[in-house]
Amino acid sequence: MTGNGLKDPDTALSGMPEVQAIQVDPVAVAHELELA
Repeated sequence: MTGNGLKDPDTALSGMPEVQAIQVDPVAVAHELELA
């Protein structure tokens, strides 16, 4: 398939949620992943 825009980084990133920085801590990571 050609012309679908998959190789364009702006197209690929347009649907991604904004990255949120978290602490380097297993409990904080589990909380952000809704595992705790």
